[in-house]
Amino acid sequence: MRRTLLAVVILFISISTFTSGQVTSDQNPLPESRRSSSELFVYKLNKKDVRNLYLKGKDLEESMLHTLVLRCAEAKGIPALPRGNYIQVRAIDNKLQYSDLTVDNFYHSIVEDEKVMLFLSDTLGNVIGDAVVKQGLKRLRFDGTTQTYNTRRIGNEKRVEVDNDGVLHYIEFEKKPRYYYRHNFFRSSWNRIINGFYRVFDPDRAYLPDKYEGFVVFSKPKYKPGETVRFKAYINHKGRPYNEKAEVSLVSYRPVKIDTTLTILQPYRPGMFEWEFLLSDSLKLHLDNSYNVVLKTKGRHTNDIIGHFYYEEYELGRISFEAKA
Repeated sequence: MRRTLLAVVILFISISTFTSGQVTSDQNPLPESRRSSSELFVYKLNKKDVRNLYLKGKDLEESMLHTLVLRCAEAKGIPALPRGNYIQVRAIDNKLQYSDLTVDNFYHSIVEDEKVMLFLSDTLGNVIGDAVVKQGLKRLRFDGTTQTYNTRRIGNEKRVEVDNDGVLHYIEFEKKPRYYYRHNFFRSSWNRIINGFYRVFDPDRAYLPDKYEGFVVFSKPKYKPGETVRFKAYINHKGRPYNEKAEVSLVSYRPVKIDTTLTILQPYRPGMFEWEFLLSDSLKLHLDNSYNVVLKTKGRHTNDIIGHFYYEEYELGRISFEAKA
């Protein structure tokens, strides 16, 4: 029965291709005629369909093509659709070709510290704090202090499911290998003695661990000239939020050195900072380059909290996945 339905879908699209692309023989020889459909069919997926495709790795089945929401000419492209998970289908020869289509106002960033933190926001940088985030069967809790979803470790389940008000997203985590270096006992002991001497008599030369921990996340990873960079940052000292002013600088070392103070921020809540600035010509930035936003803390033996974004003239695209029946 399923094979019969699938054949009917292919036949329906193929007939559409033939009728829309039919020409006389003197205009276009048969071997050079169009071999794919001139129309796209877009179907709405439910959560069960999306999980079968992403989590269980199933192929597209005709039972998933239950809700047709759009039929349009391929040359014109797909118009704006409401939020949701979709699949777009067309015929090439006698086979169906499909690719996923997710429509949502959604952005994510992964911060790896002592805990793995997942930051979710819309494209304007507004925090999404009511999503259902799961790693396997475990639900990740939302930390209101850092405004992130946290887990102690990645584990074997490297894919996280985010249910953002009915729209499903799947985020891949890369488990980074840990490298260990065994120091020579005598050399390590001597280094500790020397470092202790520096800490007493020449603190500027002494090695000190970072006093502050934190992160900087942006509304998106790439920005074009004239766009507005929006970011949020979190700073703490041994678990206690940093509640002092922080100087914000834009820093880069190539192709030319830049170290420009942008502003001085007060935390809008203990440990949390947010700001935005325009990428104007006055900053004298160079395309295809990475720039750092640096939050400089006050006091002795402090360290900077750094985040980076890319500055380039890019075109928006869509990532698509294809599978042939």
